[in-house]
Amino acid sequence: MGTSVYLMIAVAALVVLYVLSRMLSKPMSPEQFKAAVRSRIERKHPDVKIESELDFGFGCDASGHHVDIFLDNCYAMYLRNPGRFNALADDHVANMVETRLVEDVGWDEAKRRVFPSLKHKEYFEAIQQADEGAGLLESMVTFDYEGNLKTVIVLDFDRVMRSVGKRDLERWRVSGDEVMRCALSNLASRTAPLWEPVCDASKKSGLFKFTSCDGYDASRMLLPDFCERVSQALGADKIVVAIPIRDALLAVSAGYVKATEQLRQMAQEIYAKGDHSVSPDVFFFPKEA
Repeated sequence: MGTSVYLMIAVAALVVLYVLSRMLSKPMSPEQFKAAVRSRIERKHPDVKIESELDFGFGCDASGHHVDIFLDNCYAMYLRNPGRFNALADDHVANMVETRLVEDVGWDEAKRRVFPSLKHKEYFEAIQQADEGAGLLESMVTFDYEGNLKTVIVLDFDRVMRSVGKRDLERWRVSGDEVMRCALSNLASRTAPLWEPVCDASKKSGLFKFTSCDGYDASRMLLPDFCERVSQALGADKIVVAIPIRDALLAVSAGYVKATEQLRQMAQEIYAKGDHSVSPDVFFFPKEA
């Protein structure tokens, strides 16, 4: 058998392999994708029961709550990452279910999941400018804090978060003050294991900082025992605090003028460049009577 014949066989084999690889990697059509997601739900999500067909999705029951699971966004993500179908489908179903459960959550569940979140006036201005933002802003439960800051109460689940509205209070039959007390209590419980290592580090460095990145570092300034704990850690009668972004709280002794000015400058720079900005200002504790 001549060299040319071997070459022809090799080329034919490569063509077959190429065609097979294209066939195997060819993305599913929308109909195939929907069928695959149905199968995935039935096998991997026992708490989700498919009750009806939608154009490109399913009407489901999840723990007694009706949930419409639409597949448009999930399919678009799948087309970009066809090898991650299982993970994409599982995450999408979980997110859709949790989003619906967050809307319908009762007070017994909500009181364990409410947290305080400090927001700057620019946050509310952005909501005001958004479509239908005025209605959302009017419905939110907020508390004035200081200067340009307000405290928003949020419901925090594993995958999603939303602000608490006045309709929630009516449905739960609780006051805004009661929700705030629960929110601060939940934040105090989450913060409890952080105090010792943070305070120990600040005694050595002279800089107190919460940077846990759990979404509530800046909000820890609201805790009733915040000033006392930080003052003791820094050995100071008065402290100055910066919360430039959601995931950073910094404090130094107000007795050091240079350190105070450096913190003020740092707060302004981080606020201007950081994500989830909170405030460019610094705050002094204890508050003046």
